[in-house]
Amino acid sequence: GITITINSLPTPTFMNPQTSVCPNEEVLYMINGNSNSVFSWSFLSSDKISSSIPFNNQNTITFANVDGEVIIELEEITKEGCKTTISQNITIDNIPILTFDLVDEICEDHNNIVLDMATPLGGNYTYMNNVISEIDPNNAIFSKENSLTISYDFTTSQGCKSSISQDIIIHELPTISFISTIPNICSNENPYTLIEASPKESTGIYSGNGVSNGKFDPKTIGINMNGPNQITYTYTNEYGCENSGETAINVYQQPTVEIENDLILCENEKGIFTANVSNKEVT
Repeated sequence: GITITINSLPTPTFMNPQTSVCPNEEVLYMINGNSNSVFSWSFLSSDKISSSIPFNNQNTITFANVDGEVIIELEEITKEGCKTTISQNITIDNIPILTFDLVDEICEDHNNIVLDMATPLGGNYTYMNNVISEIDPNNAIFSKENSLTISYDFTTSQGCKSSISQDIIIHELPTISFISTIPNICSNENPYTLIEASPKESTGIYSGNGVSNGKFDPKTIGINMNGPNQITYTYTNEYGCENSGETAINVYQQPTVEIENDLILCENEKGIFTANVSNKEVT
């Protein structure tokens, strides 16, 4: 008689049936099959696969940086030549394009910047691995005059992560000083050119009562302003950061002299005049 041997079909199954992945994600797929079988891997929509490293019943697959559907097919062929093909549908999650529009330079006296400008909403802002909600220019963690990298991290509902970063520099305010004291001045003197403030730049501006075009004119302040008069120097640096400093100039009223009596004298005769000098009687 004739003996007919009917061999069983293989029944491969995916040991880790991961059906949702992220763009650029690497996943190891393994098949539960016969160790004596031969395994053949193939893909539908293979353009969504960056790389495939098959080794018998396992395959390390790296998905492309796209979204969409991929079908993994696995054919198991036993040593008797019996074949079974199984497939797995994979969804590559859609990661939205992130936007993050952050000003690139501010001064240290700038108002706090509330971090709410990145899209889509729902992510976290981080600086040096710390979650932050605003940039406080006066907070010591934000160093001055250095490029600070602020990141926006977003996670989709499927757990896929994406990040975008922006750099910002916090500039210090210029330091204002007066390298010398403004000398005292009399109320009848000519305008005095102000040169004492530093930095000495064309963008520096002197202001105050009696000040015009960088000069102090004591004649314009009035007799009620004798004594200290405040002078302000305001300077703006190349980053648009502004600071000011103050000093004073002492103005003293010029004396007034009035002769109060007339004299009629003969030659070689002496006489006494009485004068009023700034409301003080002098003989």
